[in-house]
Amino acid sequence: MRTFIAINIPTTIKDTIVNEMSILRKEHPANYSKPENLHLTLCFIGEISEKEVPSIKEALTEINLSSFDWQIEKYSYFKMSSKGILTRKIITGREMYDYQKQLIDTLIRKGFSIERRKFFPHITIAREIDLFKLNFTSLNEGLTFPRIITNKVDLMVSERINGKLFYRSIFSVGANK
Repeated sequence: MRTFIAINIPTTIKDTIVNEMSILRKEHPANYSKPENLHLTLCFIGEISEKEVPSIKEALTEINLSSFDWQIEKYSYFKMSSKGILTRKIITGREMYDYQKQLIDTLIRKGFSIERRKFFPHITIAREIDLFKLNFTSLNEGLTFPRIITNKVDLMVSERINGKLFYRSIFSVGANK
């Protein structure tokens, strides 16, 4: 099973993002994220066996999760040739970065092979989008999002069902404070 640890986005915020995506879709063909799959990945674990799940659950419960806040900011991207991944950048305080680092350290200590790379908190909006046709100045005008308080993270499974990608939570851990 393909797994990752994520923050699931509140429904009201998801609705706003979905509305933005429907406007973008009219002029910019791409592989848009399914509304129910919108999330903020803290750690990609990858393929694991069912018997490894308890160890990940244990890691999640070992780490002290304190509530932290964050906010969706401007559009950004990861470039992949002429096309790329359109994202919404996240601004946050030190708490999210510290939690994410602790998470990776704990999983590595438990024997998981986790790639250590710089953490860029974001929400993926679309893949395979023509970045040269996007006007980021106009895209980033106007819409603002409220600050979001996170007090729960989820162990997620990525599954293909009838050719479609679905994410579902198989375990959650709440904040201690």
